[in-house]
Amino acid sequence: MTIHDFKHSALQNSDSSARLVLRFCLAIVASCSRTDKLRAHGRDIDGALQAGVTWKNTVRPRAERVAQYPNAKTTSGFSRLLDELGAESLLNWHGRKLRTLRALVDVLLEQNVETEDQLLTWLEQPANRERLRQIKGIKNKTADYLAQDIAIDRHLSNFVAEAGVPTNSYGEAHQIIRDAAELLGIETATL
Repeated sequence: MTIHDFKHSALQNSDSSARLVLRFCLAIVASCSRTDKLRAHGRDIDGALQAGVTWKNTVRPRAERVAQYPNAKTTSGFSRLLDELGAESLLNWHGRKLRTLRALVDVLLEQNVETEDQLLTWLEQPANRERLRQIKGIKNKTADYLAQDIAIDRHLSNFVAEAGVPTNSYGEAHQIIRDAAELLGIETATL
């Protein structure tokens, strides 16, 4: 069975919420993945600073700046860099989001999470995502993003609504998108 046959068969079998979203997705066929994300602690910076700002113009330059410091590829190295240079100076930023970033780094240090791979493994445990959500400024979307899971933002919420699928919560929209990705046979973060 080809992927086309699979999609066609999945769409014919029922009108579940995931299938409605999938039908809508296939109708507009959009490629929404960001392949230019920076590795290492670019994801931490991204998760802490992204809310309410554009990634390309605001977060990316700061992640690129941190990437210039080879020792910042681990949580402890990044933490030392924040201590040495100061977060405001290093990131050319001020305010609440820097406190969120510092709190995130401190939690990762407490849990001995040093690399992105370790972060992903650590976040497989629901209790650890809950631990992140206890940090002021980190909610479901940021925790899911850090786990390389589908992060439901206003665009995806609107997308699901435009597909004709009413949702009452972040969790419900999250599950519908996950189900649609499963029907397509792709990673949720790709969708």
